[in-house]
Amino acid sequence: TAVDVCQEIVRSGLKDKSSRVRRKAADWAHRLLLKGVVTDLLEALKVESNQETSDVMGAAVLVLR
Repeated sequence: TAVDVCQEIVRSGLKDKSSRVRRKAADWAHRLLLKGVVTDLLEALKVESNQETSDVMGAAVLVLR
């Protein structure tokens, strides 16, 4: 389904080496209300070193829970 495709794209983006890509992946998870990626966001948040990206991931988790 389209939701599955979107979730896979977001999951891939959360693992990207670019903090901008990781931040946009979290942003789109939030915008599209992809509740299926909450676990992936939490895992990415544990290792995120960029503060701005970490903030966006945290906000996405709050909204999606």
